[in-house]
Amino acid sequence: MMRLRFPLAMAVLAGTLLAAKAEAAGPRPAPAAAMPDITRAAPPAEPPRQMRAGPVSGELTASAIGTPSSPGSSTFAQLKLSSAGTGKRGLAIELVAEAEIGEVVSVTGPDVTSEKKGGATLARIAGLREGRDRIVLVEFKLRAAAGNPANRLKLTLRAPRTGDSTAEDSVAIAWPVADCAGAYHAALTRIGADGGNMLRETWRAAAQPDKSMPRNWLFRPASPRRDTRRVSETAGADAKLQREVFIEAGELVSAGYDSALRQNGRYGWTISKVAEDLNKYFTQEPNPALCTGAIGFVAYYDERLAPLRQRAERLTALAGAARAMSREKAEALLESVRAASGGHPAWGGATLASLKPVSDGPEDDKALILALMRVGNFSKDRIAEVSAAPDGYAALRMLDGIGPKTGNMPAATREAMREAMSSIEAALRLGAAQSRYDRLWRGLNGSLQAIRDAHAKHCTCGS
Repeated sequence: MMRLRFPLAMAVLAGTLLAAKAEAAGPRPAPAAAMPDITRAAPPAEPPRQMRAGPVSGELTASAIGTPSSPGSSTFAQLKLSSAGTGKRGLAIELVAEAEIGEVVSVTGPDVTSEKKGGATLARIAGLREGRDRIVLVEFKLRAAAGNPANRLKLTLRAPRTGDSTAEDSVAIAWPVADCAGAYHAALTRIGADGGNMLRETWRAAAQPDKSMPRNWLFRPASPRRDTRRVSETAGADAKLQREVFIEAGELVSAGYDSALRQNGRYGWTISKVAEDLNKYFTQEPNPALCTGAIGFVAYYDERLAPLRQRAERLTALAGAARAMSREKAEALLESVRAASGGHPAWGGATLASLKPVSDGPEDDKALILALMRVGNFSKDRIAEVSAAPDGYAALRMLDGIGPKTGNMPAATREAMREAMSSIEAALRLGAAQSRYDRLWRGLNGSLQAIRDAHAKHCTCGS
């Protein structure tokens, strides 16, 4: 049984992706702190801004300037300080950080003490000496306001001049604000409402027997041969493939559905877990770090769901092989009819055109059944009755026997007819199972792709 090893972290996803290899049966690790989203390239840094106050110069750099950032996220300004002509004791200088809309969280660095003073943060830097640069880091938290105006940070550098005078210089930095996380959260809510929250119900429906089809063959095929070297003269398809078609279709007939989808089946647990985690992801509370880790989250589940798509592709291939077999059997039937004797001109005069136009698509299964009935000399009334069936399987169910009830159909013709009908029935059974996988895949993969699209559209902030 496939096992997922990834517990969903509701608030922040990036840290928990690192725990994806843990055993599903083991305890769930606690959500980790948010980490930078490495899936989005960082914006190019602006050139440093220069400050000068008396003998002190500063080189100011700031993160994500010019790139919208989410309210509630933090950004940083770094000031590299140097001095000239100072004595051994060095200079004591001040840095004043004032916020407009945002909030100065901290001013830190070696020999830096800070305090709130009015609406500003006053930092004192002691012992600044020539040749020994100092780094001061300002953390600034962005806030939302009506109209989403830019958050501004003003830094003022103050240093003593000769005597009692003071020199100062100021620089202002602005960060545009956009509620990327909020817009992404709204998009996730819409994805959930559009079907993402109903994926478990879709899976449960697919893991139930199909009540429209009985759990027995209408036209039971001959027992699959185990010796791949024994191929009938009329069988053009590989014997091993024919055996796989009928074994797989037989299991679907017996169970009424693909039992690999049940809770303890090969794919059921995986589908259930992915559906549950996506539902939690779509219904989680807003948080500023919501954009973080989303691409890694989607990539992880893409990998987990790959076997599901492979199963659907196999069912599609087997259904196609069954349809090809049915057309080969139809040609065998035609040869049998041509060889028939005993005064049956409709049989002896049959041609390949009797089986046309028929394509390889599932929509033409009923057309092939009707063509086989015409070649097999069914009555016009019986053919008209079956032609009213809504689909191929309904047409098969309406056939209560092969050939005219008088029993005058040759044995070889009757057997060829039965083999063709059983191949069509196998194709219909396999196609019905494959359509369930398609619905599951559209729901699961469609939700993951919708997450990707929403992330690309809304998660454009620098933080």
